[in-house]
Amino acid sequence: GEDSSTRRNEWRVTVMDASLGVGTGGRVRARGGWQRFEEDGGLAASGIDDLRLSFGWKLPSWLPVDLGLTFEAKLPNAPVSRRLGTDQTDLFMAGSVGRSRDPWGWVAGAGLGILCHPARPATQDDLLWLGGSGWVRLGSRQRDAWLVGEVAGATTSRFFNDVRLARAGLVLERRGGWGLNVMARRGLTSVSEKWGAELGFSWPF
Repeated sequence: GEDSSTRRNEWRVTVMDASLGVGTGGRVRARGGWQRFEEDGGLAASGIDDLRLSFGWKLPSWLPVDLGLTFEAKLPNAPVSRRLGTDQTDLFMAGSVGRSRDPWGWVAGAGLGILCHPARPATQDDLLWLGGSGWVRLGSRQRDAWLVGEVAGATTSRFFNDVRLARAGLVLERRGGWGLNVMARRGLTSVSEKWGAELGFSWPF
């Protein structure tokens, strides 16, 4: 992590976010994009973001809730020489429990993250990840509008990686067609961003 007194503005564009169903209840996902940052003192850079590969699996359950497992790897694609990445592979694993009953739903999760230190060989930062979210449908079944809220982040970090965020916004979906989401973010710790915004568009193929 970096010094908590460093102020940094970031812009990120997701160029690829693709997922594929595998077997019964499994899904593979790949995400990658472009980023730019500006820091105090005039330092700025732009370039590719790290690629993230994940595998999620919905567990068989006879309980009145859904259970799931997720494994994710962040690959070192962004150059560390320009402060765009860490040149390290980070690993994450988490379990989740949730329930969806029209028109509302919720999910809660907990997991572990292993972040390698970019400047200290053979040093890692072990994180505990916690999160929860909820949603309620506002629209018709053919063109849905969802009000969404989420609180999630990490703790137990030794190197300023205790990033935690609250997110809220609106997700619009046309069944079998496009999707649009608009979200606002608020940092909950001193090393988190102060404010952020997200705009996303999706199309099934």
